[in-house]
Amino acid sequence: VTPPTGVRVFRVARWAVPLSAAALILIGIATFALLTESDPVIAAPVELFRIHQHSLTPHKELYSNANPEVLAEFLKKKLGFRPAVPKLGAGMSLRGCCITHFRGKPVGSYVVDTPRGVISVIILTESQKSLGMKDTLRRGNHTYMAGSFAECEMVTVELGGYTYCAVGEVSREYLVDLLEKLVW
Repeated sequence: VTPPTGVRVFRVARWAVPLSAAALILIGIATFALLTESDPVIAAPVELFRIHQHSLTPHKELYSNANPEVLAEFLKKKLGFRPAVPKLGAGMSLRGCCITHFRGKPVGSYVVDTPRGVISVIILTESQKSLGMKDTLRRGNHTYMAGSFAECEMVTVELGGYTYCAVGEVSREYLVDLLEKLVW
């Protein structure tokens, strides 16, 4: 079939459509990465999840000790303040702690083994509101903020001028229960 006079026909190679689709997907991923990186509120849950994953893997920076007092003193030497640690019981135990970085600043993280799963508690100098948690929960005298990333739930609370973020593959209510057990 010949086209009418003055009309040009463009033939598209068979590989052009899949290649164009792949290019659009890569552009979308790159755009999301740039937006996430440039917006600290969006990037915070991603970085908190990364810290949680790092805390769970064996590495040389993990200071292994199950005694809350010893871990608190270790973190005090590294961070300059004594963080709250959970009052243990009901099958909970501490695995250890480490120092890592969040938004370029050193933060402490300790790992709590619980009957429902492993939870990281990350101690931050940032406010709860700067962490991108969307849901507000009130219990007792405290306001908790909650969010999630990947398969993990996250709950934060401000105590003594610091923000404590509990991260794990457990319910938000369970994370709040753990944060309520923090003592100095």
